[in-house]
Amino acid sequence: MALLCAVAANSVVYGVITVLRYYAYNAAILDLGVASQLLYSTMHGGVSWSLFVGRQLSLNRPIYLILGPLYDLFPFQPLLVVSQAVWVSAGAIPLFGISMKYLHREWMALMISISYLLYYPLGGVMWFDFHFMALFPTLFLLSVYFYLSGHPRLSYGFILLAIATDYLVPLIAIFYSFYVWFSARRELGFNPLKNRLAMAILATGIVEFAIVTAYLGLSFLGNTITLPAIRQVSIPDKVYFLLRMMLPVLFVCLLAPEIMVMAIPYAGLALHNNYLPYVTTMFYQYPSLIAPIIFVSTAKGISRLMLIVSKYGKRVIFVCKQSVTAVLALNLVLMMFLTPAGQLLTGNAGMGYLIQLSGSGSTYNSLSDITVHKYDSYISKEVSLVPYGSTILVPNNIPQVTQNYNWYISDGFNHSLRPQYILMDPYNAFSNWQTVFPTTPPDDSFINVTDFLLSTGSYGTLAEMDGITLYEHNYNGTPVYYIPIS
Repeated sequence: MALLCAVAANSVVYGVITVLRYYAYNAAILDLGVASQLLYSTMHGGVSWSLFVGRQLSLNRPIYLILGPLYDLFPFQPLLVVSQAVWVSAGAIPLFGISMKYLHREWMALMISISYLLYYPLGGVMWFDFHFMALFPTLFLLSVYFYLSGHPRLSYGFILLAIATDYLVPLIAIFYSFYVWFSARRELGFNPLKNRLAMAILATGIVEFAIVTAYLGLSFLGNTITLPAIRQVSIPDKVYFLLRMMLPVLFVCLLAPEIMVMAIPYAGLALHNNYLPYVTTMFYQYPSLIAPIIFVSTAKGISRLMLIVSKYGKRVIFVCKQSVTAVLALNLVLMMFLTPAGQLLTGNAGMGYLIQLSGSGSTYNSLSDITVHKYDSYISKEVSLVPYGSTILVPNNIPQVTQNYNWYISDGFNHSLRPQYILMDPYNAFSNWQTVFPTTPPDDSFINVTDFLLSTGSYGTLAEMDGITLYEHNYNGTPVYYIPIS
């Protein structure tokens, strides 16, 4: 009951936070917008702006083909961020079951599961819009739980769904098959062919990775692995990232190397590239690919610690109680200062040392990002003036336009195009935001692209409300709405 209350509380807190962030126009087109449009496209005929190398399908995350028809029943973007908060939080439930299998003590399993809810890298996963890879942790934990519970078919079913969440997960599944084979070696022997579950997972991982590579091309994989830097990342910073991810569990996870090997694919990706978000413990979705592995390893590591301590005649329960209590206490402290929810309580006070500890250069500024201003309602009002199906140029903070409009952002914008509408939000940092795509000219911020289009003289002001401005191509009338800047 205590765990269910904790899961519900975490779901409500992050559900509310992310919905407020959405209505404050601080969500992102390149994340929530693209994901929701991809889901929407499954029942509405393709996408209008593609990040998918010109292909009709996005097979690097094929789970959208399953979720798309469900989303079409109620295609409402806030539903995605709320569902993500609930789903990520629910991962604590199978983790409790896994911990019980390893430790056989309910209070230990409860403390590990609550530590998982408090784990500060997962705060960034729930905060940062909606991503398909965020579905991985709970699916993976369910698979491990059912494997340990003696239900191989359910275990395989959940890892099959997990494989469909991100192009890297098939590689994780391959290492997972090694774990399944290794852990069953006493019952089935060392011949892997006798372990049908391990062989099924191994084959599925190989086949899915081969399909993704063949469909998207080796260039897609190569470009992803060698993604150019927004900011140069040093080798020590990449190593520190992995250490920072394990610090909240006091490195106990390293006592279960047969499970931690599943982190090799992501560790390899993180070490090989210079893309800063891959090696950042806060703000982004990427910790979702390694967090559940760390916590399963921690539960197994504590059980192994119990065996080590017992050999020396020490008080096993006392030592392990101290260990899980220390993990819980450390995660509580880090949560209070390094998560969006915690910072609503603590503000940014005393952040210096903890920011260095997390390896992040800034904080979430949660209160600012979830505060809905009067001018945010003006954005909604001006969007309502744009007919469905119109072409519209918007800054990256307005994912609300992605499902019913043919939209553009400044990234990769073709300067020969003339969108029917341009929506300017001068209050959001995305208007001056520099591209994440190195092929785009560095001066192609939204403001610069807008200034270029306005300089053609072919746009008129359809509405202007406290600085929020909607321009229409070949419009010569007076503004439909006008409110001077306050």
